[in-house]
Amino acid sequence: MNATKFVRAGIRHGRLWNLARCSAFPSGSKFQAFRSLSTTRPAAFAASNIPETLAAADEGGFSLFEKTPLIIELTQILLEKVHDGSMLGTMAPDGLAWWAAIAGTTIAARLLVVTPLSIYQQRLIKRQNELRQVMEAWQPALRSSLMMKLKEQKKKLSEEEFLKQLNKAVMKKQSKVMMKQGCHPFFSILLSMSQIPIWVSLSVALRHLCGAAVPFFDGPHTSFVPAQGMSSEGILWFNDLLLTDSTMALPLTVFAVQMGNVLLMHWRIRRQIMFLSIFYSSLSTSQQRLCFTGPFQRHLA
Repeated sequence: MNATKFVRAGIRHGRLWNLARCSAFPSGSKFQAFRSLSTTRPAAFAASNIPETLAAADEGGFSLFEKTPLIIELTQILLEKVHDGSMLGTMAPDGLAWWAAIAGTTIAARLLVVTPLSIYQQRLIKRQNELRQVMEAWQPALRSSLMMKLKEQKKKLSEEEFLKQLNKAVMKKQSKVMMKQGCHPFFSILLSMSQIPIWVSLSVALRHLCGAAVPFFDGPHTSFVPAQGMSSEGILWFNDLLLTDSTMALPLTVFAVQMGNVLLMHWRIRRQIMFLSIFYSSLSTSQQRLCFTGPFQRHLA
């Protein structure tokens, strides 16, 4: 549909764009059918080639890459080496079944890559919270500095505008300090985003090993042969790894585990907040009793 609209728009303007000059469309994609059309040819000639052009453009899917990315190829080779045992040495000279190779590679990636990144991210978050407490202590000084600056400039602001200026100054100072200390919130986002290529490459490599092409990663005419043993080296009820899970047990299990983790974390946070609120309320109540009843008790004594 998009290719059809594109061709018709080109005809209305009397010419078609030469997409061969645009490097955004790799070879093998459906837009390469337009390469034979020149920008100087009349619209009548282009109209005579519309059926063939659209037929070639609508074949298969669209790929973002001219060939499979290197990280996906390396991940696929890694899985194959773990399966045949060449990467395990004496631990498993005969190799592992595909289910064990997939699970072992995933766990190893989690322990060796994701876990250190998560620990470092937690340390960054802890340092950020400590610096935020310091910035709260600096807020009166920033307020005085802003008031002196406005007084020198002879500006009068409303309370709302003054608070906006103060918050802007606090955020600017906080960002500068966190960047200097190496714990800017942007670093935490980068750490989270750095895990995405690992899981995407694992998913695409497993699809290739199962003989399936992946949209946006593989061209329209790309085909893969299933790896040997994929149809018989499963476990439990999914012995054939080339078939979809008709019972939906695996997706539902993953969903239940993820939701359980979220609910457990939410419950722990609520419990901590409730404990702290009870503690501080009881502490403030005891302080009030000491302040108000203490003099009367001494007077009665």
